[in-house]
Amino acid sequence: MKVKIRNINILGIKFTNLNINQLANNILNNIKRKKIHISTVNAAKYIQCKNDKIMQKVVKASEIITIDGMSFVYAGKILKKNSKIFRVSGYDLMEKLFKLSKKDDTFFFLGSKDEIVKSAVKNVKKKYKNVCIKGYNNGFFWGNEKKLIKKINILKPRILLISITSPLQEIFVNDFKSILKTNVIILLGGSFEVLSGRLKRAPVFIQKIGMEWLFRLMQEPRRLFWRYITTNSYFIYLVFKEFIKFRRA
Repeated sequence: MKVKIRNINILGIKFTNLNINQLANNILNNIKRKKIHISTVNAAKYIQCKNDKIMQKVVKASEIITIDGMSFVYAGKILKKNSKIFRVSGYDLMEKLFKLSKKDDTFFFLGSKDEIVKSAVKNVKKKYKNVCIKGYNNGFFWGNEKKLIKKINILKPRILLISITSPLQEIFVNDFKSILKTNVIILLGGSFEVLSGRLKRAPVFIQKIGMEWLFRLMQEPRRLFWRYITTNSYFIYLVFKEFIKFRRA
């Protein structure tokens, strides 16, 4: 069933405010109509966008933007948004599409190291018998973009899953979206790391209280410590700055 898109503006980002079932069905039901790309935004990516013009451009040009972390749910409540706010992480959306997809809803996996993307594909095939995966490629193709584009365009997957670190995934979409023969492009950050089993997903109760970032930090402290400390602090500052502005209005 087609559901009308509902949006909610939080800190200048126009999020698609549908629950995960509504969103996944909307994507699959409209998959043949036009090419779209989907961005998932949490506090860290929001701050990155403020410092990177290409990231900001690609996120704002997304036909669908989902709330990837509880930080924006809490921000919406603090800023008195008068509607239920839905969090749909990129990982959860990806798995929901696997569950609901039909044979012609084909996928291509792009990103991570060879062993990671291969394990991700293997795990999906094992868990979701209905999923049709046309192909995959690691995320270290820079300098060979034309060869990669040709590979994808020959296979013509309906859904292209990109699991590459920002801002590289946004640069790729900015440069090549127009010539990619695929209907849906989803930017997933490090999701293949979890899908492959290399990293663990935080338990649901930790996700719900907004501490998934801490769970990830414990798994990759060297890579994520400084990013989370700086971006989370700055995000909190921006939310309360907006709250004071709202109260004075």
